[in-house]
Amino acid sequence: MNSNCTHLKTSLNNALSSLPLVSIVMPAYNHERYVESAIRSIWSVEYRPIEIIVINDGSTDKTLEVLRRLELESPVRMEVIDKPNEGICKTLNLGVGIAKGKYVAFLASDDEFVPWRMASHVKLLETNLDPSIAGCYGQQQVIDGCGKVTVEVVKRKMIYAKPMEALLECQQPFSLQGSTFKTDVVKALGFDESLFFEDWDFFLRLNARYKFLYQPGVAFRYRGHEDGMNRNMARMASARMEIFNKHKFQRDVVIYGVKKFRANIQLANAQGYFLIEDFENARSWLLQSWLSYPRAVFSSIPLAAKLLAGRNLIKLARMIKQYLLQEKFKKRFKLG
Repeated sequence: MNSNCTHLKTSLNNALSSLPLVSIVMPAYNHERYVESAIRSIWSVEYRPIEIIVINDGSTDKTLEVLRRLELESPVRMEVIDKPNEGICKTLNLGVGIAKGKYVAFLASDDEFVPWRMASHVKLLETNLDPSIAGCYGQQQVIDGCGKVTVEVVKRKMIYAKPMEALLECQQPFSLQGSTFKTDVVKALGFDESLFFEDWDFFLRLNARYKFLYQPGVAFRYRGHEDGMNRNMARMASARMEIFNKHKFQRDVVIYGVKKFRANIQLANAQGYFLIEDFENARSWLLQSWLSYPRAVFSSIPLAAKLLAGRNLIKLARMIKQYLLQEKFKKRFKLG
């Protein structure tokens, strides 16, 4: 009996050791409230072997204190690095440089992985041997500050015949945290430390050179809360224009249309300001998109109509929509 158990344990260890190592890089900044949940979500993934590289980017709260405690408790290899605040792109480059895995994945210190994500991603990549494949991606959910799912699936459409065109139209099908990459590809591409956005520029460069596979299913949970970076709309609007200025002479952009690409970004900025109810800036960016590419008028009619409707009508429409969604969920719950 003991001999059989020993043999089974040895066989299991050999099987696990034959699997590729996955490095998970986490940049951490001022998330003492959420970082433990993020780390524990990595511990719960149904895949081994993994290593966790956490880089505290100059947090001023107790994030580092929480990380040091978790480092001692970790059931997997976990390294915590503390450094001055240098921004997301430089932090990610540091983590990728340290990564020893065949594959690398990323997770923000306030978000969460789902348990089944890593096994399914590695299996897909291990069974597709095309050297032009850079990695794979999945869907995302949205959770609130307490970890409750508020949006089941952020995007329904995840596969595009022309992914580069989707990126230029600001229809981002990919997310850095919902993706698993070949580590050597990420090390070769790197993250542009002169930019505020780490992901859009990265995916533009990646899709210009590589294929990217879709793995159906939720890969991670994005935490929507008041402290989120997406609340800083002015910085995001400026960062999008930085992306435009960097890529406007790229071959794919020239073929697609430089003016059209600029109008798409300006429209995205208008939509962003609309969502935070800054209608003055929303109208300003909308007008700029029309001036850049007059045909943008047709794709922006729904937004223009909402802006013309005025604040009170918009609030009423949102209240009605929220009420209908609540009733739908109540009905589903009763039927279940």
